[in-house]
Amino acid sequence: MLSNSRIYIFNIKYKEKTWLEILDTNQLSGLIANMLKSGVPDLSFKNIEFINTFEDNKYCCQIHINKLKYREKRVIPKDEVKDLSKKVTNQLKKIQFFVFEQLHVVNDEFSRQPSTGFLTDEMFYV
Repeated sequence: MLSNSRIYIFNIKYKEKTWLEILDTNQLSGLIANMLKSGVPDLSFKNIEFINTFEDNKYCCQIHINKLKYREKRVIPKDEVKDLSKKVTNQLKKIQFFVFEQLHVVNDEFSRQPSTGFLTDEMFYV
């Protein structure tokens, strides 16, 4: 079983832009990393990913902060998710010209075993 946690941040706006270019993402990822490092020292992560989307006839951007480790745990217990969400939200609100609508902390668990969602060799020879 492979397990880790991540943070999703939805409908972001940075410097009044909802579609971010490379210069904006580089600048914002540095600001986010610095704010989290100083404000939530018991949190570490692998990377920050920006995803521009076009939904419901509007441009949007989301941020995924991947492979979290919070208080030395890769899977964050339910009682600590709320605490981490609050800490991260408070730090992100300190970044000038940056707003977002939603922030979610989620645990991802993956299995290396085949499931109905994966094609196996047996399916090709039926």
